[in-house]
Amino acid sequence: MQLTLLVMALVPLGLAGGKIVSDYRAPLEAAFPPIADLPQLGIGERVAVLNTRWSLYEPPPARMPPSTPVAYRLYDVGGYDSLLPRHYKRFLDLLNGQDSAPPENGNMLFVKTLNPAMAYLRVRQVLTPDGWITLEPAPARLQPMEVLPSEDSVWARLQENPFPDAILVSGEEAQRAVQEHGSGALVENIALEWQEYRATRVKLRVVNPSSQSAWLLITDTWYPGWSATVNGKPAPLLQGNGGFRAIPIPPGEAIVEMHFMPRSFLMGASLSLMSLVVLGLLSRAAKPHQSRVDPVSLRFGGRFRASPRGADRCA
Repeated sequence: MQLTLLVMALVPLGLAGGKIVSDYRAPLEAAFPPIADLPQLGIGERVAVLNTRWSLYEPPPARMPPSTPVAYRLYDVGGYDSLLPRHYKRFLDLLNGQDSAPPENGNMLFVKTLNPAMAYLRVRQVLTPDGWITLEPAPARLQPMEVLPSEDSVWARLQENPFPDAILVSGEEAQRAVQEHGSGALVENIALEWQEYRATRVKLRVVNPSSQSAWLLITDTWYPGWSATVNGKPAPLLQGNGGFRAIPIPPGEAIVEMHFMPRSFLMGASLSLMSLVVLGLLSRAAKPHQSRVDPVSLRFGGRFRASPRGADRCA
């Protein structure tokens, strides 16, 4: 009963608070004015915003401040503040040739130099202080897999070339995947079509003209919780080239799907459901026992007692 009353009391407050916020919230255009030359990107394509510094005392020289591309529904290769995996920052440091984060704030990543190799990150448009620059798309390809002794050895090789001909991996999982699917070979200029690209779901069509399996490097950030299927069957999803996703592609046409469902979310949802069940049982057990009262007894001032259920029935 107390839980029901609490919910009944809080719901009107929540609705009223939501109405106040909606009535007095500034329109999106007030904070993020429309940009006339905003690029139209294809599925899975990104932008990069050149920026060299950030300070609490002066605005950044970039035309888009950090994290603002998300307000314009643009995928930014610099990512979003505070949602930046360590291995992705390390890779962007390689492309920049320097620390990607400004000294004043380590939670930001900047693209500080115009590097044509960003095309391998599916960057099609780069916003400079003078306007947009278009990058030619990198050719789609399948690659062989090379297993190295450790993660440090992977990064040492990437220092020489951030996008080598072979996908560099390490660890026992990578060794087992190579034993099962083979190391593959370099297959240039393959057919690749992005069909769906969302925060937690990616789908693409790949055609492997080779007679053997090869590996596709998808330059999206690798993170625990991502899983993959190829033609509807589970497939290994390895951490390739330091911070990206590598998946085996068999000969012929393949439909690759990736889903993000971290184990922590499943555990949290299960604990929340169990907590709701326990609260329901406790609230049910805490209700006071209500005795059965005969309405006739109430009418005559309680001079009659309620008869046991079934006592007035005929045998």
